[in-house]
Amino acid sequence: MRRTQRIGLVIFILLALVLAGPVSLADQGAQRFEVHFLDVGQADCAVILSDGRVMMIDGGEAAGSGLVVTYLRDVLHVSHIDVMVSTHPHDDHAGGLCAVLGEFTVGEVFSPVTEYASEVFDAFLRQVGMRGRSLRVPEAGDSFSLGSAWVQFLTPLRADYPLENDRSLVLRVTYGATSFLFMADAEQGAEEDIVRAGLEKRYELRSDVIKAGHHGWGTSTTPGLLEAVRPKYAVISVGEKNNSYLPFLDVLARLSAVQARIFRTDIMGNVVCFSDGERISFRIEKKDPNLF
Repeated sequence: MRRTQRIGLVIFILLALVLAGPVSLADQGAQRFEVHFLDVGQADCAVILSDGRVMMIDGGEAAGSGLVVTYLRDVLHVSHIDVMVSTHPHDDHAGGLCAVLGEFTVGEVFSPVTEYASEVFDAFLRQVGMRGRSLRVPEAGDSFSLGSAWVQFLTPLRADYPLENDRSLVLRVTYGATSFLFMADAEQGAEEDIVRAGLEKRYELRSDVIKAGHHGWGTSTTPGLLEAVRPKYAVISVGEKNNSYLPFLDVLARLSAVQARIFRTDIMGNVVCFSDGERISFRIEKKDPNLF
């Protein structure tokens, strides 16, 4: 091949790559699993990439939704969200989902309720409708595939909890031999029912990674739940210098008692977890040298 022909070929390839635009992390290949726990302050947001599929669990507060949209678009290069889960209608979980729905196409949208008296949830519901979707309320035990991962709802187990937090959608995700438990804001009442259902063999609870419930509040991540789950790692989504002094010291002590390594968004920023189906690793945005 002549030199001019080679140069022309190189230019053609470069132009093709530029015109093709950025390649989505969600589209980069098979056998890829990541969980991105975003640092959204005193709120919750996690994005799961599994073999070309995308699931979002909560979206943080409306005020921080720009950060979430930017991360999805510019870091993960996401254009479509296959599954969106609003674990419960509180503003610090559902608030940011409106902006996400405004920027990306979406497949299934799950929620524990279809009505809730708040402007934030009403706006979320309107955006879901504008996308031509309706909310799906799952039952405990419902499951679906996400790439080669398997997602199962462990709740709702009851409808009469006095606390809205206990009506949260709790999910367990398995990828190969690795497993991840997302506790939303579930507190002691729901945790006790979840453990009881596990003992009754309604589903498996053991998980390598637990997203601790309710930002490390003392009435969540109870000893009974941790004994059933036996996590190796725990992620706490919590705001820096928050007014509630979260996470509570007794929650940290409980996690240490089961020898779970703790990752906190207030100290570490965005926490990214990787699995190859056998081994789990983490990448953090920043590290407190006094943490370990």
